[in-house]
Amino acid sequence: MYKKLISFDFDGTLIDTPTPEIGIPIWEKEIGSKWPGKGWWANSESLNTNVFKPELIEHIYDHFINYSINSDHYVFIATGRIKRLEKHVKNVLGLYNIDNDLYCNTGGDTFSFKTNLFETLIQKNPKADELIMFDDRDEHLEQFKIWAKKQKVKITIYDSKTNEIIF
Repeated sequence: MYKKLISFDFDGTLIDTPTPEIGIPIWEKEIGSKWPGKGWWANSESLNTNVFKPELIEHIYDHFINYSINSDHYVFIATGRIKRLEKHVKNVLGLYNIDNDLYCNTGGDTFSFKTNLFETLIQKNPKADELIMFDDRDEHLEQFKIWAKKQKVKITIYDSKTNEIIF
């Protein structure tokens, strides 16, 4: 059993993956054809490591490493990327030898997916006294604060853009 559960978001938190505004023109130039499909985040090509070289976000990766060295911590990655992209997300993480447990969205909106996951992990780890989470999406950060107030364990929320605890 773990004393602390530590969650890292993937896109824009642990890894600086391209957004559609930046990525689609790069992809079209590199591949030489129009972007396939309408969406970005659910498209495996947005994680194509032959086209994109997503970088670690160093200040967050430092936290990731520091939390990972304690055996009382369960350090995992929770992403809104859909389950069928799991191998593509793992491929990107593999560029940096990151092999922690990865939870991909199994359906519905990202916020609900993550809070359901967190509640499940808290329930499965009754000795856990804290969930620490790193995320970058402003609208989710605000929702996480409201959710956190209702939890039975301490919730610590880091805004990965500012590298500050916001709750």
